[in-house]
Amino acid sequence: MLARSARSSVSRRRVVGGLAVIGLAVVAAGCDGKLPIVPTPLAGSQPRRNEPAALAPAGPPESPRTPVGATFGRVLTLEGVSVERDVVKAGDYLRIWLHWHATAHSQEDLRSIGRVVTAGGRVLASEDDQIGGRKRHLSRWQVGERVVDEMRLRVTPSSAPGEYGLAIGVLRPDNLTAVPVTSRAPLAATWQEDAVLVGTVEVLAG
Repeated sequence: MLARSARSSVSRRRVVGGLAVIGLAVVAAGCDGKLPIVPTPLAGSQPRRNEPAALAPAGPPESPRTPVGATFGRVLTLEGVSVERDVVKAGDYLRIWLHWHATAHSQEDLRSIGRVVTAGGRVLASEDDQIGGRKRHLSRWQVGERVVDEMRLRVTPSSAPGEYGLAIGVLRPDNLTAVPVTSRAPLAATWQEDAVLVGTVEVLAG
């Protein structure tokens, strides 16, 4: 009996030892194996963000479609605006022509700012630009001169569908502070004191 038990014990130790050797071999084989190669997408293959629809070239109207009659800083009058369309998709551009009249000589090259705003005052789109463009700064205008500027406002892609206001203001070039509205026609409604509401636009889902 003792001899048989001893032989069984030795057999069990051999089996366990053999399993241990096999396990180590499997682990070693797993460590030596090459890692799978995961392909990474190229930068050019990533999905591109939706770009706004390009605006076709268009010339300004000879006269404003909507009269405004607001004077900024006693030197520059926004006689009116011409909004290209009344409906725009969220994420697209809205083109507006600003009809300016130099009522006095300006020593500053002022900037215009356009905004698409909600009834509560939130801004959905904003764009400012040099009045007169790069080649015809305001300080070079003659008193009585009239110039039409084109402005492009991109409506925020996440804008909810609805009707919104269009507000136009004037900024000083050095610190971008607002130039006050010094006079306006009775029909020109002010927006936050330093800008005028010139119309509305309907925004559709993009």
